[in-house]
Parts: sequence; C-alpha cells; structure tokens
Amino acid sequence: MDDLILPLTDGDFRFVSALVYDTFGIKLTEQKRSLVASRLSKRVRQLGYPNFHDYFAHLRDDRSGAELSELINRVTTNHSYFFRERDHFDVLTNDILPGLVDAAAGRAGASIRVWSAGCAAGEEPYTMAMILRDVMSKRPGGGTVDASILATDVSLSALLEAKTGVYA
Repeated sequence: MDDLILPLTDGDFRFVSALVYDTFGIKLTEQKRSLVASRLSKRVRQLGYPNFHDYFAHLRDDRSGAELSELINRVTTNHSYFFRERDHFDVLTNDILPGLVDAAAGRAGASIRVWSAGCAAGEEPYTMAMILRDVMSKRPGGGTVDASILATDVSLSALLEAKTGVYA
C-alpha cells in the first residue's frame, strides 16, 4: 500500500508546480510529474488524505509552514558529494581564490565571503572550505585572512545533515 502512487491531475500538478516555483524558484517541468506524484503519494497517505487535491488544500491551510517544508524536502533531490563538478572547483582553486586571498591579505580588515547556494547535505561547502584553507596556506599572508562560507538550501533536512558534517 505504501508504494501506491496516487493519480496527479493536470490541475494538481499545475498547482504544486506553481507553488514550488513561486516559493522556491524551482521549476518542475512535465518531466518531473511522475517524480512529484511518487514522492508525495506516501505523504498524502500518511496524513490520511485520499488524493492530492485534499492534500493541497491542507497545504494551503497550513499557516505554520511545516507542511511546505515537508513538501520541498520531498520534491527536491539533495544529491551531492565531495568535489562534485571538479572543473568548477579547479577554476575556484586556480583562477579565483588566489587573487581574492592576495587582495584580502594586503588590506587590513578585508575578508573573503563565499556563498554555497543549494548546498544539499553540505559536501560542496566543506569542499570549498578545504580548498580555501589550502589556497590560503600557500599565499603570503593568506593565513591571516578572515574567511567564511555561508551554506544555504531549501531543504531543512539537508541542512540538518550538513550541520552535523559527518560523512561516510
């Protein structure tokens, strides 16, 4: 029974797609329809609703935001790993960070701030931290530069996992 995927009508898919886009900026295309139906069906049944329409009415009525958080946790894919998209990290290591560290090391009170948007379970910002520390240790005065990384994600469960910083 838990594996039963409920039918997702065109209207219900338009509703959830618009909600996710308007709230989180994530576009759910028609290709994601079966994923949405699959990932939300279990939640709909857990709450005792017979269909998506009734579940979405509950979602609209929930002023706490808890169900919206539950929905986004279920429809997003929080897939990440260390050094994912290696080419991006190579550019950061070789082309971007050395200049930033040199500029910051030469100015009193200067700092480096990095934002990892959509950090999933945290592997990306931890990768950035390792690279930043390595680059700073190799630059004159780099060890004294104030640096920080802000990691954000729409999924609270992913952020809680990232916060622990424990990986296999």
